[in-house]
Amino acid sequence: MEIVNLRVQLRGERPRVPLVEVAAGTGAVPTGARRIWLDGRPAQARVYERASLGRGDRVAGPAIVEQPDTTVLIPEGDVADVDRFGNLLIKREA
Repeated sequence: MEIVNLRVQLRGERPRVPLVEVAAGTGAVPTGARRIWLDGRPAQARVYERASLGRGDRVAGPAIVEQPDTTVLIPEGDVADVDRFGNLLIKREA
């Protein structure tokens, strides 16, 4: 029986993915509220639709941001800022 090791490396070019900037936000407006559990105790979280958030919008926790394929929890004491590409940048508020 003979043991053969094979290593393959492939390099190729692919088109750049265009990054589209989102429109400026008009202020994050919650669509509702939901009772949730955080750190072992009940809390009231505002609910936001992700599609309604624009560049520069800010969401303070506790909050829930919903979209068709995922849900984002912003804990109490954290804030989410929407960057120019629509990303949610979550950080602890000082």
